[in-house]
Amino acid sequence: MANGRHLINEIRAELDWTESEISRIHDQIAEIDREFARRLAHVGAASPDVRESFLKDISERRKAEVDTLGLTQLYALQNRAAQRFSRLTRVYEVGCAAENSESIRETLGKFLFRAGDDYNQIPGAPEALNHLAAALFRYFNGSLNDETDQSIRDAWLSLEGVFAALGRKT
Repeated sequence: MANGRHLINEIRAELDWTESEISRIHDQIAEIDREFARRLAHVGAASPDVRESFLKDISERRKAEVDTLGLTQLYALQNRAAQRFSRLTRVYEVGCAAENSESIRETLGKFLFRAGDDYNQIPGAPEALNHLAAALFRYFNGSLNDETDQSIRDAWLSLEGVFAALGRKT
């Protein structure tokens, strides 16, 4: 278990981290913009051609700086983290509301797989779903502990492997 946190908290921390990194980069971009504005103020009296050339140069430099900072990649990471958190939150919701592991498995199968999928025929899917359903049932019926969280984590990683083999993201 990472840092003693349960899986749901770990996924949430991943989402929080991407948000803080995006905020940090936005601050850096704002500083770059302020610096360019200071430079532009000194070009104010120059000819229109000089100003236009300067603005073009600043625009290209700003784009290069933003690309170097990796903002686009961070947005992609944030999107993935948000999707994972959303899915896992739903998985936990299903787990805490169900009466038994069979109903958890059935609901998760419908939620996690596409309508046309026969997840019972997808290699690894039935075992991972059974494992996850049983772990969730134990987790929400008296065993909110590290052992059952590890079981949920293992099953979730197995399901991520199943989805990766299908060419899908979780």
